[in-house]
Amino acid sequence: MLPERSLRTAKYEWTIAVAASNENDEIADFSSRGDEVDITGPGVNVESTWIDSGYREASGTSMAAPHVAGTAALVIGRNGGEWNTDQIRDLLVDTAENLGHDSTAQGAGLVRADWALGLEAEPAETGTLTGTVTEAGTEDGIEGADLKSVKSELFLDGDLKDSETTSVSGIEAEGEHNLRNRERAPKKYEVTLTVKDRDGNTVVSEPEKIEL
Repeated sequence: MLPERSLRTAKYEWTIAVAASNENDEIADFSSRGDEVDITGPGVNVESTWIDSGYREASGTSMAAPHVAGTAALVIGRNGGEWNTDQIRDLLVDTAENLGHDSTAQGAGLVRADWALGLEAEPAETGTLTGTVTEAGTEDGIEGADLKSVKSELFLDGDLKDSETTSVSGIEAEGEHNLRNRERAPKKYEVTLTVKDRDGNTVVSEPEKIEL
């Protein structure tokens, strides 16, 4: 395990401390660890301008920080230049992509300019949910049953990635949910459906595997 290292000026509250990740979303060995880390940016083998009007690949948190600074600039431009550091940091942190590492290594996760600006990915295919509350082992509707909600959840490797809940009533439910793939490449997900009635009873469907 790598020891925690001093973040120097990045430890101050008025700064945004940036860690560095590689193309496999792993935190770079050279990236500092600590409770002060706010967010992560790409920082390994990043193509950058260089001396004598050239280009070259370089690695370091000095490569990662411009990705965050650039996203912050886009946010400032979108909001008329009126946001302060705390507001910008809060938005970048809230819209970061969790890479699954400890917060002392990744902070909130990978900076996402598209999410920070509210640019959603194309929605996944829409599925229609229909069903009727029935007696166990039969197809007979239960008289007086009163549904309360239907929730669909999207999981990747056991981690919840997206969900949507619809309030319903009666013994029948019909609706439409959009669950989004927020990854940068197609992944294999599991979808579950949870139905609750107004008496507190809950039924969860068997996971259905899909690829988005």
